[in-house]
Amino acid sequence: TLAGFSIVLRPTIPLAQKICFVFSGEGPQWWAMGRQLYESEPLFNKWINLIDGELTKINNGEWRLLEELIEKRTERESRINDTNIAQPTLFAIQVALTVSLISWTIYPSSIISQSAGDQAAAFVAGCLNVEETIRILALSMSEEEVQNKVLKGIEHLACIAVVNSRRRATISGDEKTIDEIQQILTISYPNVFKARLRTENAFHRIK
Repeated sequence: TLAGFSIVLRPTIPLAQKICFVFSGEGPQWWAMGRQLYESEPLFNKWINLIDGELTKINNGEWRLLEELIEKRTERESRINDTNIAQPTLFAIQVALTVSLISWTIYPSSIISQSAGDQAAAFVAGCLNVEETIRILALSMSEEEVQNKVLKGIEHLACIAVVNSRRRATISGDEKTIDEIQQILTISYPNVFKARLRTENAFHRIK
């Protein structure tokens, strides 16, 4: 859900063929992407504005999605290749486009993602809400270690959001819970790599 809205991936008609939605990572962004849809499709417009509102709450006023995505008039002015801007912008475009496709009765029978596309895919699939996608923590622990050493007893407050490799997992939860987990890990597991991630600057970390 996002600000009281939800994406429902439940087709009302039988699928004529299998359709896979692919959520890409950073790389394919370009400075004027999505503008025609923003101007011509009310639902796409609505979701871009909703996500803009959510992102504005967490980026300390450093930049605005609408300004970077819609209002910049030339490629030279654009900062779309700045990772801090590219990744949340791709998230917004992919979510808004998915909502539009579903409104046209185009439903996925499967969803896959790569790199920074993981957040959009997880949100669209209903695995994470928008608040959870912006407050995540990367750990150099295995999935089993995170489950048994970190999340045991607090499964209702935090969960494993992504398993990147055998020794890399990402947990998600509200900001207070993530803060407390980070403090505990710093004391109990000082040699464990841990990094606080936010949607506007999320990378794969491989070690």
